[in-house]
Amino acid sequence: MTTIIYNAKTNEIGVDSRMTCGDTILDDSYQKSKKVSGVLFFCTGNAGDFDLAIENYFSEHPTEIIPDCTLLVADKGSVKELSFDGSGNRFITDVMTSYGYGSGGLWALAALDHGKSTRDAVKYAISRDCHSGGKIRVIKL
Repeated sequence: MTTIIYNAKTNEIGVDSRMTCGDTILDDSYQKSKKVSGVLFFCTGNAGDFDLAIENYFSEHPTEIIPDCTLLVADKGSVKELSFDGSGNRFITDVMTSYGYGSGGLWALAALDHGKSTRDAVKYAISRDCHSGGKIRVIKL
């Protein structure tokens, strides 16, 4: 999984760089963000579905294959969540408050609630969540 945190106070997104498969660490320097057509995407879930989910964001009609991931999207000054249900429905929701995603998301959100910076919130999540790790990247929106 991963740790992605949106800090609404500072308008920053923090993310770790660990990629896992089950209990195995595959990579500690994986890039979990992509910029496409001026839109910045952050992925948690199945990394193999990242491009498919991005394609769904821009499409009027979602593809028949359902991506197994959730994306945090920075688009034209707003932050959105892109998610899918088991029936193939696509949901694009405005994110108005700080929120954490992935297996370390709740740890990171708790750290923000206790006054930690975005970077320190991800660092704290990494200390508690075995599926988060590697480099910490913080992007100011």
